[in-house]
Amino acid sequence: MNALRHFLAHLRTHEGRQSLKIFRNFFIVLTAILAVHTLLFIFIMGREQIVLPAGKNHDLDFNVFTAIYWVLITMSTVGYGDITFQSHLGQFFSLGVMMSGVVYLFILLPFSFMEFFYKPLVKAQNESRVPRKASASLNNHVIITSYDSIARNLIIRLREFDFQFVFLLNDMDQAVKLVDLEIPVVYGLFDDKQSYQNAGIDEASLLVSTSNDVTNTNIAFTAKSVRDDLRIVSLSSHPSSDDVLELAGSSHVLKLPKVMAEFFVTRIAGGERNAHVIGQFQELQIAEARARRTSLVGKTIKETNLRKDYGVTFLGTLEHGHFSFADLETEIQDSTTLVLAGTRHQFAAYNQHFNPEGAASSKWEKVIIIGGGRVGRATAERLAQEQIPYTVIDNTEENVRVTPGAILGNAAEKEDLEKAGLDKATAIIITTHDDELNIFLTIYCRKLREDVEIFSRARLDRNLDTLKNAGANFVISFDATGANSVLNHLCPNNLITITEGLDLFRYPTPSSLWNKTVIESRIRPDMGCIIVAVIHNGAMKVNPGADDILVEGSELVLMGSTEAELKFISTYSQSKDD
Repeated sequence: MNALRHFLAHLRTHEGRQSLKIFRNFFIVLTAILAVHTLLFIFIMGREQIVLPAGKNHDLDFNVFTAIYWVLITMSTVGYGDITFQSHLGQFFSLGVMMSGVVYLFILLPFSFMEFFYKPLVKAQNESRVPRKASASLNNHVIITSYDSIARNLIIRLREFDFQFVFLLNDMDQAVKLVDLEIPVVYGLFDDKQSYQNAGIDEASLLVSTSNDVTNTNIAFTAKSVRDDLRIVSLSSHPSSDDVLELAGSSHVLKLPKVMAEFFVTRIAGGERNAHVIGQFQELQIAEARARRTSLVGKTIKETNLRKDYGVTFLGTLEHGHFSFADLETEIQDSTTLVLAGTRHQFAAYNQHFNPEGAASSKWEKVIIIGGGRVGRATAERLAQEQIPYTVIDNTEENVRVTPGAILGNAAEKEDLEKAGLDKATAIIITTHDDELNIFLTIYCRKLREDVEIFSRARLDRNLDTLKNAGANFVISFDATGANSVLNHLCPNNLITITEGLDLFRYPTPSSLWNKTVIESRIRPDMGCIIVAVIHNGAMKVNPGADDILVEGSELVLMGSTEAELKFISTYSQSKDD
């Protein structure tokens, strides 16, 4: 009944009225053809000898009814053979009637029916399945206004942590698709305040808009007029739109090119031997430190005395972007990147020992940026701020014109890379938006320079491992970065993604662990997480010792993979409820 109601409503629309008009005209033309064929049949039959099968009555009266009968069975290609023409004119006429029937009844009629009746009916049926109002059970949910690659990454993360969400879409085809995928969705117009009410804006904790700048501005402005205190995260495609989005009501403008640029430059700007921060939670800092060209190479973690001498805690290693826990007997290689936890003062002591010349050590850095698009330009700007020499290479004159320090060339050509400074480069950053090209360039650059560090952008998550296997030291996903940025904004005090698949998260100390020491909790061996800080009475203790006691009312700050985090939460959720 709903489908029929929507179909009848469709017929009342301008599009529906046009469909009825076309279909009406079709039958008018068909009726005219039948009339013409009938008249011609009577005329031609009247001029020639009638041939009937043996045994048939030769006194047959060829009236209008007989003519219509013959025209219909001939157009339908049934052709009983009870009435035939003998003359060439009659036979030619028969062929014409038959061909008009084939065209009109077997081609145009089915097409018209499918186009103007069946498709609208199916469309109406599909549209009737799309909700116009979200479930009343939604609470503290996220409203997402675009189903794109960032959104697909985001809903994976939201589902991992049991965050409720609903899509508000103004594209019915997309809305139907989400219904088929069993993804919560509401259909509505972005400039209609009622649409946001239908999506449960009064109970929502966040609205995420990742469309184009114009649409995002409209969404932010309209949603803000419905609920002024709603937090809104909007994706910005161009720097000129940042201020407009903020004026429209966005609480946080997501500038992904700058976020990715920060990822790249953070790992370069501190000097080769500096520990550089990749995540922070209050006074707790998580940092990466390269072992290359330091006294750490060849030692085991136990022999480094990092905690005793500098106060920092060794958490694990990063190899080609993959984090792994390591025990005290793990030997540090020249290619090892250490992941450490500590405070600002502790890392200052670490850097003073392993890189006493400080920032001056970065002066010899030479960076090649492949791709002069938004990410490439943002990376160039950050390198310029750090006074690190760079060259951007791009094969389009427009990008070269608007990007400082850019040269025109093909990065797949050795001569052009050499022109960009390949022999002196300590890092190559690949920023194109084409994953296939990035994989190709990673393999090519790794072949040319085995010792150079390669950073690459990935568009799709499924290509992260491929790029790492191709030779990239670090890979960052555009879409995953967007999703993680939204998640960090959703719960800034409880969850921070510090790198791909590695999170900092805050959790109340489960009652089953009260009065146990850190080592007795067995969180690391059983859960795969590391306690990097404990909060009690508002005070944070960074890097608690193995004998520190976990007390009632305290909170844990843990680091681990997404899988480890979910295992921990699942295991201790009952304790939290108790």
